[in-house]
Amino acid sequence: TPKEFSPIFSDYLQAQHYQDKALGEFIENLRQQGILDKSLLVIYGDHFGSGFVPQDFEKLLNLPQPLNEYTSKELNKVPLLIRLPGGTAAGVKHISGGQMDLLPTLINLLGLDKSKSLYFGQDLLNSKDGFSAFRFYSPDGTFATNEVFYLAAKDGVFEHGTAYDRKTGQKTDLERCRDGFRRATWQLNMSDLILETNGLPQLLPKIH
Repeated sequence: TPKEFSPIFSDYLQAQHYQDKALGEFIENLRQQGILDKSLLVIYGDHFGSGFVPQDFEKLLNLPQPLNEYTSKELNKVPLLIRLPGGTAAGVKHISGGQMDLLPTLINLLGLDKSKSLYFGQDLLNSKDGFSAFRFYSPDGTFATNEVFYLAAKDGVFEHGTAYDRKTGQKTDLERCRDGFRRATWQLNMSDLILETNGLPQLLPKIH
């Protein structure tokens, strides 16, 4: 019951109940107006809720042990929901991804020419190995794949980070993460470079 949780977490649960109800009403209105099955509906979470104490999540999820550095990061996952017209190919795709994967995924679903687009991510529906790099809520260089989660150190030194096996939740060999660390830092550095130099006008003509 809400009384078991902190006031802010109880309010959060109520807000999520309101959000779920409003989303359901929105989708039903699309259905009634004949729009839903003529549309590609995409819903994703921007970021996780903040300001909560770990004990609230431990109670809500009935966790067998307290959250640690790794398991608390796993709770930061946000949803990506895609509905095709008529609910075609409905199901769950178990793959790690990030917001940068949204564009290439939708380009494929919409039948657009991907050779005329610039992106770092991958089509989640036609990729086997997931990958997502993080920043803001974790040190740069932090990343997740289907198999491992690498938590980068604040000093940016690879050997100072920590690697976790996502199947067991236990620490694992750092070498499993070296290539992913290089990929994550490259993506972040290139993204920064393009933004800081206003590089898109120079790159896009090369594509088109």
